[in-house]
Amino acid sequence: MNLESTRTRNPERTKLAVLDAAEQLFAERGFVGTSMRDIADASGVSQPLIQYHFNHKDGLYEAALRRAVEAYAARFPEAARVADQPADLRTELKRIFSFMQENPLQTRLVGWARLENKSELVTGCEMLRRAMVGRLQRAQEQGLVRRDVDATAMTVMLEGLIFYWFENRSLNAQIIPADLDDDTYLEQTIAIVERGFGTGAGKGA
Repeated sequence: MNLESTRTRNPERTKLAVLDAAEQLFAERGFVGTSMRDIADASGVSQPLIQYHFNHKDGLYEAALRRAVEAYAARFPEAARVADQPADLRTELKRIFSFMQENPLQTRLVGWARLENKSELVTGCEMLRRAMVGRLQRAQEQGLVRRDVDATAMTVMLEGLIFYWFENRSLNAQIIPADLDDDTYLEQTIAIVERGFGTGAGKGA
């Protein structure tokens, strides 16, 4: 029995092999730079079988991006589900930072999606963002976070501070001191955020 026949009889293993290969290639080359033939060659699964499971390249790209969101939700289930507890700014930043630090491939994949105007395929992240906005709103209601900054805007700012650091690592390594490492950047980011968004930071606090 050949490998293709074995995988045909085990659809979950087939889909996993395809997703693993697609995630790696999309992260390295982006959507445009990756063909279905490339994914077939890397996964050992024929193009017709890939199309059977994922329909087309957009469907496969969406599945790879969704897996990145699902991995975050699995790593931090409370961040995905809990919206009625007040946010702790340090905890929120550390969650995002540690996930991106531990998952460079998925971080690069999401970055490519933005560069290639494929962000609409990043499904599931709206759930994570709504939960975070909810936590920030609860913190505002309890006077833990300043109220004159919109909670959605605050969420985008927090995400942006972390995403920018990881998406520009190559450039950062060339133009900034070597002693500004991950831990130092995170702690300084937390310090700025706590001072900027914490109570007493502005007239709306």
